[in-house]
Amino acid sequence: MKLPSSKAAQKWLSLFLIVGGLILFGVGVAMPLKDQLVLRANQPPPLPPSGSQVQSLADNPLLVMDAPTEASATPTSSPTPTLTPTPTNTYTPAETQTPRPSATPTLTPTPTSTPTPNPYPPAKSPPTRIVAPAIDLDSPVVEAGWHQETVNGQTISVWEVVEYAAGWHKNSALPGHQGNVALSGHHNILGEVFRYVVDLEAGDEITLYADGRPYNYVVEKKFILKDKGEAPEVRKANGRWIGQFEDQRLTLVTCWPYTSNTHRVVVIAKPKQ
Repeated sequence: MKLPSSKAAQKWLSLFLIVGGLILFGVGVAMPLKDQLVLRANQPPPLPPSGSQVQSLADNPLLVMDAPTEASATPTSSPTPTLTPTPTNTYTPAETQTPRPSATPTLTPTPTSTPTPNPYPPAKSPPTRIVAPAIDLDSPVVEAGWHQETVNGQTISVWEVVEYAAGWHKNSALPGHQGNVALSGHHNILGEVFRYVVDLEAGDEITLYADGRPYNYVVEKKFILKDKGEAPEVRKANGRWIGQFEDQRLTLVTCWPYTSNTHRVVVIAKPKQ
C-alpha cells in the first residue's frame, strides 16, 4: 500500500486544523448569541414601587451567587441584608438534575392578579420542598439567613446562599400567606439546583410543600436583570423584586448566564386558581 507523501499529509493536517478551528469559532459565537437571544426575550417590566408594597429588602441589591470570596466576618445585631454570595450550609443533593425536556410543556398558562385562595390553610412553617416538573426540578428547601462581612472596608450584611438546596429567605412570607415567598439557589455551583430556572415559562407550575401540604403556583412572568458591576442604585432597585408585596406570590432568583453570572433571573409565580 502506498503511503501518502509528507506534503499530502501536511495538507490534510492543515485542512483538519482549519475545519476544527472554524467549528470551535462557531461554537464560541453561537453560545453568546444564544444568551443574547434569551436576554432580549426576557426584558424586565417597570420596577415595582418603592412605597408601602415593597418593604423589608427594598433598599438592598439582589443576591450575588458566584463562588465565595474572602472577607472577614463582623457580626452585629439586627443586620439588614445586602445580598452578596457566601454559601455556608452543607446539604446533600437529592439527585442530579437533567436538562429541561425539549418538548413543549402541556401546562396551560393561567396568570392572574387576583388569584383564588389556596384550598389549604396558610402554612405555619417554612417550605421544605420545591417541585417544578417543566424543568425537572425537585429539591429540598431550607431556611436562608444572613451574616455580616467586611468588604472593601465597609461592613455589610450578606445572604447565605445554601448549598445543594433552594434557600427560603427567612424574612419572606410563608406559603398561603399574603406577601412574597422568596427563594434563591445556585445555578452553576454547589448542586446547581436552580440551573434551569431560566427555562421556566408562563404557565409552568411550581409546587411548594410546607406542613406536609402542597401549595401550587403558576409562573406569571420571567425576566433577566443586569446586576454584576452595576451602580449601587441599580442593584438596590433590582432588589425590590425579592422584597415584600401585598399580594400572594412566589419569587425565584438565581444567576445567569451559566459561565459569567453577570445577570439575575427573576421568576414570579402566583397561586394556581
